[in-house]
Amino acid sequence: MNSINNQYIWDLAIRIFHWSLVILVLGSYVTSEIGEEWLYLHMQIGLLIFTLVVFRIIWGFLGTDTACFKNFFPIAKRIAPVVVTKTAAGHSVPGGISVITLLLLTLSQTISGMFSLYDELDIQGPFYSLVNSTISSALTTTHSQLSFFLLAMIALHLIAVFYYVVFKHQSLITPMITGYRPHKKDMYFVHNKGFKKSNLIFAIFISLIMYWCVESEVFVKWITN
Repeated sequence: MNSINNQYIWDLAIRIFHWSLVILVLGSYVTSEIGEEWLYLHMQIGLLIFTLVVFRIIWGFLGTDTACFKNFFPIAKRIAPVVVTKTAAGHSVPGGISVITLLLLTLSQTISGMFSLYDELDIQGPFYSLVNSTISSALTTTHSQLSFFLLAMIALHLIAVFYYVVFKHQSLITPMITGYRPHKKDMYFVHNKGFKKSNLIFAIFISLIMYWCVESEVFVKWITN
C-alpha cells in the first residue's frame, strides 16, 4: 500500500485567483441575464475578470511549480506517466488542457466584450472606438457565442470534480481551499516550490496596470493619437 502524506500543492495566489474567478464569472452571467440595466455592472465585472486572467497568465510563468504552465502543459514527457497510471500531484494532463482552454476562452470573451456597443443604454466597451460598427457587431456576437463554450467548459470541470469525488474518492475542492492534498509516492510531481514575493508583486502590479490602461482608455488614446 502506498503511503500518503499531505503536501502543499496550491499557493495562496492560485487559490485566491480561482475563487475570485468563480465569483466574478457567476456575477458576469447573472448580470447578463437579469436585465439590460445591469449591463454596465456586467462590463465592469468583465474588466475585473480580464485583470484576473492577465494575473494568472503572468503567474503561469513566474509562479510556483504547480502554477507554471511548463509543468502541466500537455507535452509527450508529461503524458507518458499517465499511460503507466501515475498520477499528477498538480494539474493532470486533462486538467492542464482544461485550465489552458478556460483561460483562452475567458480572455477571448472579455476582450471581445470590450468592443461591444449597447445602443439601448448608450453603453460601449472601452475599445469600441477602435473599430467600425460592422466589426463591433461581429465581436459582440462572438462575445455572446463564446459564453456557451465557456459554460460548457465549466460544466465539464464540475463533472470532473464530481467524478473524482465519487469514483476516485478524492476531493479537488478541499485542496483549492487549504492548499494541501493527500499524495501518494507514485505521483510523478509532488513538490511545489518557487514562490517569490517579488514575482507576486510584479504579477499584481502588471495586472493592475493593465486594468488601469483599459479602464482609463489609455490604450485607445495611445492608438488613436
